[in-house]
Amino acid sequence: MQNLNDGSADIFLKTADLLVAEPFGLKNMGLRFGQTSDLISSFLEGPWGYRVVSRTTTDRYLGVSTSYIGAGVSNRFAGGRVETDALLANRVGYSRDADGADAKYKLFGGRVYMKPVPEGGAEGLGIGTYAQIAPDRSPSADNRSLWYGGHVFFETKIVERPFLAGAQIDLRQTKTDGDAVTSRVISLLARGFASERIEIFGRVDLVDFDTDRDEASRLADAARTALIAGLSRAYSNSLRSIVDVEIVSISDDVAGIDPETEIIISARLDAKL
Repeated sequence: MQNLNDGSADIFLKTADLLVAEPFGLKNMGLRFGQTSDLISSFLEGPWGYRVVSRTTTDRYLGVSTSYIGAGVSNRFAGGRVETDALLANRVGYSRDADGADAKYKLFGGRVYMKPVPEGGAEGLGIGTYAQIAPDRSPSADNRSLWYGGHVFFETKIVERPFLAGAQIDLRQTKTDGDAVTSRVISLLARGFASERIEIFGRVDLVDFDTDRDEASRLADAARTALIAGLSRAYSNSLRSIVDVEIVSISDDVAGIDPETEIIISARLDAKL
């Protein structure tokens, strides 16, 4: 659901796809068609686990939706330790209408994720990379968006309780009439259970919307550091309460503005139907 300026709201259908498992007898392969999951934003929601608190870095800062209208193919190799995914879709996500150039040009991308250590102390190590490109208009070589990045996650147990830590770097290069602007996000995250039902989580995002610029004309375009921390308590598999704090500080100079650090404290219920 998205609030509109006139006080009303739009409701969006996020996913509605046809999944085909093992097409033509090809084991470990899957096809999907329709309003389907994105390559990277939807994947990163798994390790992060708290979309209700904050969207993934690629979605929140770099404009990669979690769902597109298109077709995808996924595969698994080496006993499931290597997974690949490819997507061909409309260049805009589920919350926008595709018209004009948005309907004409398509997004294409690929992702690889692997767990290189089959056993031992490092079997929870996962390494991945991805890239996806979307032309904006003709000529497409000079007018397009390119997203790419890499991530490392490590899952283990501490005192017999699950723990996950990760690091990622995500970039978006936007070309307009041949002029390129590169945005970059470096993110660290961790979450682990303090008891059977209480989980502590945290994330630090280092965001730079233009890596060649040290001053921004608008506050919304300024580089920033966002710190998110909190804890959740699960009451069942479908209900949990969350208390969290987000601290955002601006690191760029902003013309005519003396930005202050923003602190937001939230409490919420997260229910899954």
